[in-house]
Amino acid sequence: MTANAETPPRHLLLATDLSARCDRAQDRALDLARAWKAKLTIVHALDVVSMTGTPSAPIAAARKRASDYLQHEFRDVGDIAWDIDIREGQPVDVILTVAREKDCGLIVTGIAGNDALGHMLVGGTTASVVRKAGLPVLVVKKRARQSYRRVVVASDLSDASTGALQMGAKLFPLSLVTLFHAFDTPF
Repeated sequence: MTANAETPPRHLLLATDLSARCDRAQDRALDLARAWKAKLTIVHALDVVSMTGTPSAPIAAARKRASDYLQHEFRDVGDIAWDIDIREGQPVDVILTVAREKDCGLIVTGIAGNDALGHMLVGGTTASVVRKAGLPVLVVKKRARQSYRRVVVASDLSDASTGALQMGAKLFPLSLVTLFHAFDTPF
């Protein structure tokens, strides 16, 4: 059931590439699922395009490793309903397909990693998910230590941005919401 104007999402999707940095998004997704009494689907894509020419045995082994890892990570999470969905395909396509099929109201994902200067970057997959999702996407950069006290919503002053602001205020009603708009002055 997708969130309506009065309730938070009842089904969340955690998109993970199983890297160490994904633990931040995992922790936040679990916190939100508990707070909102929502189901959590954990999705992982096996990018078989990069495995072209690879026999099916290594792909099956990669699927088993991913499944075993996620089962282990979530073994003690008994207070929320959760499931795992591992599929072959391009990560963006897998994430968006699972979100649509399971009628998720929010996608939670992490960042790609660090650049040479130590800044956290939103990677190609994350950026594509944000652009194409058609539903709220929460990109988690830092470890969850408490509920969000501040939420920043980017705006380009479009109707879609108005919807994003309303969604941010709805999902985090006890937080200070800041609307951010940047204007690039032409030379």
